[in-house]
Amino acid sequence: MKKQKRSLLKIPFIRFFYILLLIGYVNPSLASESENSDLVMYTAGIPEEIYTIEILHGWREVNNGIEVHNVGIDIKLVEGWKTYWRKTGNTGVPLTITWLDKDNFQDYEIHWPNPSIVEMAGEQSIGYTDRVVFPLQIKPEEPGTPISGSGTIFMGVCKDVCIPVFEEISIDLSPSSEMHWPALHNSLMSKPKVLAYANHQNEIDCKINYETYPPVISTSISTSLLNPDKPFLAIYESTADPVFFFKPREILENNEFSVIYTDFEFLEDTSQKLDASKILLTILTDNQTYEIQGCH
Repeated sequence: MKKQKRSLLKIPFIRFFYILLLIGYVNPSLASESENSDLVMYTAGIPEEIYTIEILHGWREVNNGIEVHNVGIDIKLVEGWKTYWRKTGNTGVPLTITWLDKDNFQDYEIHWPNPSIVEMAGEQSIGYTDRVVFPLQIKPEEPGTPISGSGTIFMGVCKDVCIPVFEEISIDLSPSSEMHWPALHNSLMSKPKVLAYANHQNEIDCKINYETYPPVISTSISTSLLNPDKPFLAIYESTADPVFFFKPREILENNEFSVIYTDFEFLEDTSQKLDASKILLTILTDNQTYEIQGCH
C-alpha cells in the first residue's frame, strides 16, 4: 500500500490566533504581535514522535504555613523542536491548562523554569528545547488529604513548522512528603536572580513618562550588574493592569548604564496609570535570568 503523504496547510499566523481566541485559549493582546508571521499546521494530526508528556506526581510540603503539592509536567522534545515560556517572544503559544474536573483542588500556580533565547527563521523566541519540567504547585482545600483532577494541556511546539498541542491529563495525588523526583526539584530551583532595589539603590532606576503618547517606561541598570557587551533579551509585564508592552529597546548611557525602555498601551481604560509596584522586568542572557520587581 502506498504510504499517504502527510498534508500541510499554511495559514497566516494571525488567523490561527483568532481561531484559538474563539475557543478561549489566547489573550487578544497576543494576536497583534504575530500579524507578519506564518503558521504551518499539520492537518492529519500531531506526530507522536515529536514530544512526550509525563506527569510527575511529586510531593506535599508546607510553604510559609500553606500546604501545597508539587507536581511536574515533564515534556521531552525531539532534537530541534521547542516549546515556550510564559512570554513567548515574537511567535509561539505558552503552556496553559484547562481543568475540567477537580477534587480537593483549591488553587494552583505554574512555575516557569529559566528559559533560553531561541532563534527561528530570523526571529527570537523564548522557550525550551530537549526537555522541560513545568512545576505546578496545587493548594488543597483540605490539607493532608488526596487531590485529584483532570483537564487539557494546550501549548505550541515548533521547528520548521508550528503545531498546536492538546493533551488530556489526570492527576491522583496522595499527601506523601517523599522527595524522590529530582527533575521536578531541579525545575523548582531554576529561578531568576532577583535584583532588588533595596540592594542596588545606586545601580537600578526606573521611570514612567506619561507626558508622551504612548507613554514610556525605562529602567537603567548599571553595567556592573548587566554586561552591555553580551546579548540579552528584556520583557516587561504587569501583574495587575491590562496593558500591552511593545518590544523593549536598549541604549548605553555614558558607558555606565544600560537603559531598557519601551512604549506601552492600556487595553481598557486609557486614562489610568500603571501600578508601579506590579511591574516586572525580566532580562534573559545566555547563562542567567534576572528579575526586577516594581518601578521605583
